[in-house]
Order: sequence, then C-alpha cells, then structure tokens
Amino acid sequence: QTRRRIQTTPQIEALASKSIAGAGLDTFDVEPLPESHPFLKLDNVLVTPHIGYVTHDAYAAYYGGTLNDIEAFIEGNPINMINPEVFEKPNFRGISQ
Repeated sequence: QTRRRIQTTPQIEALASKSIAGAGLDTFDVEPLPESHPFLKLDNVLVTPHIGYVTHDAYAAYYGGTLNDIEAFIEGNPINMINPEVFEKPNFRGISQ
C-alpha cells in the first residue's frame, strides 16, 4: 500500500480562504508543529497531538476487547486467536494450570 502525503500549502490556502469549512488534524509532516505554523493560527482548524482517536467509546471498544482476550487466556479458554494450534506445541509456555 502506498501512502500519499497531503500537500500542506493547498490545505492551508483552502482553510484560510474558507473554501472548506474546517479541519481536525493530528498528524503532520513535522511534529510537534512549530509555534509559527499556519495551522495554529487558523480559527477553523482543530489540532491535536496525535490523539485524535481518543474517545471513551474508542477506548472501550479497543481495550474492552483486549481485556476480554486476556481474561479468557488466563482462564485457559482463549478467544479471538489467530493461531490456536500454538497450544498444541510441546514447547508452548503459556499459563500454568
């Protein structure tokens, strides 16, 4: 998969001219952004320090599933395993019963 970089100058121009209403951004070419960066001066830009995904629902979905996986593994009934055959290997060093 090829990642494409967003061209910052046209994005700043579009935001400054209000041809787009606004933007929420949390990934940049240079981090942290210098204090003089135009994004920090625009009133229609919300900038976060690479935590734009952090919400109660996102954490509950991500970590709730992880906690369930760990608890099931400790209880000896793993769930959501990609390679359950690993339990059958003689050198498996999982949870001792």
